[in-house]
Amino acid sequence: MIITLATLFFSIIQPMTVDAQQTKEQPMIDWSEKKLTFNDFKGKGKVTKSPEGEFASKISWTITEETGKLPVYKIYNRMDPSHSWMSIKHDELLKEYQFVWNLQELYARKARKDVEELNRRKSKDKDAYRKVITKQVAYFQKERLKYKGILQNQPDLYQMLEKQYKDSLQQYNKYKQNYK
Repeated sequence: MIITLATLFFSIIQPMTVDAQQTKEQPMIDWSEKKLTFNDFKGKGKVTKSPEGEFASKISWTITEETGKLPVYKIYNRMDPSHSWMSIKHDELLKEYQFVWNLQELYARKARKDVEELNRRKSKDKDAYRKVITKQVAYFQKERLKYKGILQNQPDLYQMLEKQYKDSLQQYNKYKQNYK
C-alpha cells in the first residue's frame, strides 16, 4: 500500500510526509461543531493594543492507493494552533475566525462531494481528483477575501452570513469529515 500526502494552505500546494506532521508543536485541530476559543490560539504574535491576529488553517488530503483499486481520498479541514494567534482577546475577531473556519469547512465538504462523484465514476485519474480539490479551495479563497476584516463591526451582516453558511453546511452534512 502506498500513501501519499498533500496539503493546500490557501493557494500554496505543499507536499507533506508523514514525518513532517509529527512535530513537537501543538497538534492540528480538526474542524468540529465545537466553537473556537481563545485557548486555541497558541502562536506567538505581535503585541498591540488593537485586535490583530492570524488564523492558520488548511485543507489537506491523503491518498491511499492499492493496485487495481480506486484511490481513497480523505480531505481534512484543520487549524494550526501553533501558528494562530491574537494580539488581544477580542470577541469579534474570534467570531470572524470561526466564520472563516466554517466557510472553509463548507468548501472541504464540497471537495469531498466532488471526490465521491469521481469515485462513483470509477476514475483513477489523480489529476482529476487534484483539480476538484484545488477548485474548491480556490472558491473558498475567493469567498474568504470578500469578507476579510469586514465582519468585526457589522453584527447584522455577520449574523446573516453565519446563518447562510450554517444552512449550507447542513445541506452538505453527508460530507462531514468522519475519519481521524
